[in-house]
Amino acid sequence: MSSKTLDYAINAAEEISKEKSGKVDSVELFGGEPLLLRNKPLLKKIFKFAKEKDAPITIITNGVMAKDFTDILLPVKEKIKMLQITVDGPPEIHDKRRKYPSGKGSFGKISESIDSLLKNNINTNVRVNIDNTNIEYLPDLYEYISKKNWIKNPDFNIMLALVTDHSTMDYDNIIIPEEKLLERLIKVYDKYPELEDTFGFYKFKPLRHILDIVKG
Repeated sequence: MSSKTLDYAINAAEEISKEKSGKVDSVELFGGEPLLLRNKPLLKKIFKFAKEKDAPITIITNGVMAKDFTDILLPVKEKIKMLQITVDGPPEIHDKRRKYPSGKGSFGKISESIDSLLKNNINTNVRVNIDNTNIEYLPDLYEYISKKNWIKNPDFNIMLALVTDHSTMDYDNIIIPEEKLLERLIKVYDKYPELEDTFGFYKFKPLRHILDIVKG
């Protein structure tokens, strides 16, 4: 997006907000990837607009370059409703799935970004994609975030998200029905009770109640 296009978008939002007595409900940034260095001047404008309108900010990012945006996030950190970073498990699992063109994994950069965000008291939410092939590695991820002391930080939150298939490709070995994945998750939690307190159930929780009722 060019600076001129952004100006048009902000002006349009201004006009629409006048119908709500000047109120802007929220500013949400997602992609693609919003936190790219070339976007930094545009993000400064967007954050300025959000602050002026007292609008909560949501950012969905891969987290790789989030560390480089701490300087412009700090002035609006009180307005950040959620800054979400996605990981696919502990470093060795994540790096097999999310690589740079060079083949190097991205977990290290993401970890540095989370360190920087939490150091600056910026609300950080980590979403963990889980599927048939990585759910057994949750204890390893728990060990990692425990050693980093992230789970003791009040600005840190972590949640699980089921990987779903919206493509025409065959992912049967990876993506399994939600109830089957939940059964596996419960087995992991039964073996490692401390994980349930940290990762929780998110949208799986209603299904767990149903399974508990069925099993008596």
